[in-house]
Amino acid sequence: MAVLSESSLHTRRGLRRQGIVHVRETPLGELLHIGRDDGLFTVLAKLHWHACRAIDTLPVDDVVRQVIKYACNIPRDTELNRLNYGDRLALLERRNLGSRGWAKSTHEKQVPGYVKSIWAQWQQGRNQPMPVELLDAAVRAEERHEKFGTDVKIEVSSDDVDALLFDANSADVKGLERLLPQMTLFFEVSPSGYMVTVQTEKHEQLPVFTTQKRFEEYADPSRLRAREPGRVVLQLLAGYPEIGLSLNPIVGCRRHLHWTAEDVARLRHELLQREV
Repeated sequence: MAVLSESSLHTRRGLRRQGIVHVRETPLGELLHIGRDDGLFTVLAKLHWHACRAIDTLPVDDVVRQVIKYACNIPRDTELNRLNYGDRLALLERRNLGSRGWAKSTHEKQVPGYVKSIWAQWQQGRNQPMPVELLDAAVRAEERHEKFGTDVKIEVSSDDVDALLFDANSADVKGLERLLPQMTLFFEVSPSGYMVTVQTEKHEQLPVFTTQKRFEEYADPSRLRAREPGRVVLQLLAGYPEIGLSLNPIVGCRRHLHWTAEDVARLRHELLQREV
């Protein structure tokens, strides 16, 4: 049963197409460590994680990466998930009217080439299994999306985050805290899939970064990395109450902010209160 092929990762409903669960019975499922008994939400979580890892290696800017992810129908976005490929790109263009880089006409021609690169990466057979703790959080998020629907619209732009980080006053810090759950965060994981923290003089903290480029300014590009929304990172840290969070901790960079372990617990509590 050929559920997915190189030419179908983005067409129609992309990676959320009807019957996608049957990819577990194909050679691609084996390449992506999708088990024969994995349920729908586990299949989705693994497919989307592997697709994002491949997309994040492409030599393109953040806007194009975002477009490719929506082209493949990866983000949990109620309004866009039900649309076919061309309609997803058209709605993205309308949402970002006035901003450069979102034209449907441009991306419709380019996306098939990027999809070919994703497929080629997968076929090399060097795909790491999705870390267990990331998988659990992603499966819960997919279940919630299916049950209640989530319409986060588009992930918070790293440019918007940078603008707030340039200003250190308390009002802007509060603004960043409200945006944190919607930020796309990159962080290092060990070969066994655990988050890599650092021990400072006073605190243990998880360094996270708003772009892949900033991650690579901090860590060697060969290091394993994960990419998750801020809300997932806060949930993952729930099991490690002694660990704080450090955003873009690059030497000489003004775009940096630190939260203690107590702050992280507060942010997680505030997030839960908003989602009730």
